[in-house]
Amino acid sequence: MDLLTPVGLIIGCLSVWYAMHSASISSALYDLASLVLVLGGTIGSTFMTYPWYVIKRVPSALWLFIVPPKWASINKNIDRLYDLSSMVLLNGIDSLSDALHDDDDRFLKDGVQMLLYDLPGETIKDNMENEIASVARRHQQVQKAFISMGAYAPVYGLLGTLVGIIGVMKYLGDPVAMGQNMMVAIITTFYGIFGANFIFLPAAGKLETYSEHEILVKQIIMIGVVSIKNGVHPDVVKEKLNKFLSQSH
Repeated sequence: MDLLTPVGLIIGCLSVWYAMHSASISSALYDLASLVLVLGGTIGSTFMTYPWYVIKRVPSALWLFIVPPKWASINKNIDRLYDLSSMVLLNGIDSLSDALHDDDDRFLKDGVQMLLYDLPGETIKDNMENEIASVARRHQQVQKAFISMGAYAPVYGLLGTLVGIIGVMKYLGDPVAMGQNMMVAIITTFYGIFGANFIFLPAAGKLETYSEHEILVKQIIMIGVVSIKNGVHPDVVKEKLNKFLSQSH
């Protein structure tokens, strides 16, 4: 499990809180109108930019950023493929039928199923490569959505600043109203910068890292399954996968 995300969130929140507390402005940095402008504007622009099939995956991706997943060890996948290759060498391809019940990885199950169907090696490779490409494409779409939100949020913060300045100019004769409008201008900018650099852009970066890990695991599974199909010795399969892993890091 990746603990750096929650640790980073805690460090960031404490740093911002300490700065506000030291300046005695903690309570002053809450303004509903500013929050609605930045958050609502960012969401609205994102809706206009991306289709629904991308938008609907954003909440689950954000949750994935906040609560990191527990990834299966790559080395365990390599060991599992070695075991499957050994099973085929000793007992034949039909012995893999039990693996369909023992494994939780759907991608690996699909690969084993294609082996049991006795599909040609090139067909198996093409099918698995297409699945990997599809997963990578979906991940990139969501990552781009977060990058876009990271760009929109500061702009709406700037828009709030302009709104606040207009309010200041309107009430030049009223010091209290001028102060309130100037505060709105500054708070809105704060929300925009904070949202972009503390939530949206870090989420995009972390999701990219998660995607790279998942794609690497799937590539290793694909190489292992195709090697089993081609009758490669288990020791050679393991060596090939470890070499691919070392070249990918």
